[in-house]
Amino acid sequence: MTDENRLFGRTRLDRDLSDRTFAIGQVTAKGVIAGIVCGMGFNLFLWVGIPGVFWMWWNLFGFLIAAGVSFFVSLSSSPPFKNISRYVLRESELIRAERRWISTYIILVIYFILILIFLLLL
Repeated sequence: MTDENRLFGRTRLDRDLSDRTFAIGQVTAKGVIAGIVCGMGFNLFLWVGIPGVFWMWWNLFGFLIAAGVSFFVSLSSSPPFKNISRYVLRESELIRAERRWISTYIILVIYFILILIFLLLL
């Protein structure tokens, strides 16, 4: 089990299934590009080939085609596995590195509040 999966308590099968969750998970870049091209192509077909369809319906049909193609193309190609353990804050050096900036952040917030008070008094 990798560090990412251990951190989130997921197995590879769980990750693969959750990455495929339509409208919640992720689709691959190939899927998105194919979906956009197919959706726009279908809208062009409706415009040129079937002029009796009101143009507002193009949005619905184009979206359905684009979303469907994106989903099915993404099923055929696996998303690359990325190790995100460097970016997870738990047990990370990032929090320790940011601690030295806390005093600067506090000074900036106080300065901002003083500016607001000064502007309200004008």
